[in-house]
Parts: sequence; C-alpha cells; structure tokens
Amino acid sequence: MASSATTPPSRRRRKEARSDEVIEAALSVFFEKGFAAARLDDIAARAGVSKGAIYLYFQSKEDLFKEVVRRTMAPNLDRFERMAADHQGDNLELLRRLIRTAAAVMGGTRVGMVPKMVIAEATNFPDLAQFYVTEVVDRAAGLMLRVLEQAAAAGEIAPTPRAEAAKVLLAPILMLALWNNTLGAAVGRRLDPETFAEEAIRVMIDGIGGKAP
Repeated sequence: MASSATTPPSRRRRKEARSDEVIEAALSVFFEKGFAAARLDDIAARAGVSKGAIYLYFQSKEDLFKEVVRRTMAPNLDRFERMAADHQGDNLELLRRLIRTAAAVMGGTRVGMVPKMVIAEATNFPDLAQFYVTEVVDRAAGLMLRVLEQAAAAGEIAPTPRAEAAKVLLAPILMLALWNNTLGAAVGRRLDPETFAEEAIRVMIDGIGGKAP
C-alpha cells in the first residue's frame, strides 16, 4: 500500500475533501435524527458515498460522532484562544469580543447545531457527553476563567472569580445556540446573534465592570 508520502497530492486532497463531506453529512443526520436513530447508511447517502467508504475514515458511528464534534468545535475554540493570547489591554473588552464572536458562531452558523445534538443524547450515551464536556465545555470555561482571573489581577473586577462565573458567561451562548436550532427555528423566532450578544454584554460584562475596591 502506498504511504502518504508517495500518495499523489491530488488524491490526498480528494480523500480529505471526501472526509469533510462525510462530516458535514453526519452533522446534519445526527442533528435531525439523534445519535441512536442515525444510521451510517443515511449518512453515506447524504454524503454521496458508500457505507463502506465511511469505514475508510472512521472506525464506528461513535468515532464519527466524536469527530463531528471535534472538527466542528475545535477550530472555533482555537480561534477564541488565539484572540485571548493576542489581546492587549482591558480584559473586559476581551470578554466582550469573545462573547460577540461566540454568539455569531453559535447563533448564526451550523456550529450551533452541535450542543443540541449532544444534549439530546447525553443521558443515553454518557461517554459521548463526557467527550463533549472535556473537549468543548471545559476548554471554553477554562478560557473564560483565565480572562476573569486576569481581570481580577488587573483590578478590573472583584478578586478571586470562581469557576462557576466562567460557566455563567457561557450560559447565554448555549441558550442562543439551543434556541436558534430548536424552538426558535420551529416557531420562526430565531434570535439575532449580534443583538443577543450586545444584550448579554450589557447584562453580564458591563454589570461586573466596576473597579475592585
């Protein structure tokens, strides 16, 4: 079998593109049917490949589900962490930027489908739930907590922020993603991500922005 070093670049690109197509199809099918009801046959048909072709890229349906979460969420988490690493100055302004960007992603793109997809199956498939918490929730909350700690150290907020405070900042983004992909979609009342972000900032960030005594 030819190694990746000897595989023609055009063939490697086709393989990567086909894998991406399977991921996109799987996101749609898992979202629509749930993990338990989704069949690899359905995903293969949506992606325009054979069921056997899926096994060229993914070992199992669970492996595919995890890869959907990873490939959908990780690039955005990478982006948020780069924003934090590159930011200079007011930490509360960094929180505002993070909330605006996260709202745009989670409330206005297909990325927002992932939380509903995971939460709907969490109690039946705790291993998948744990994977999401570890790969996404803990990473996002850790970033928010670090920024809050920097803000406290700079005297921008009261000292010693608790870990729960980071999850409070994440909660509106989760609500936006769930609403726009469930109830809001069903009744034609999706929330505007930009407007929602500004209101979340007004209530949460501007509310804690008093200088520490």
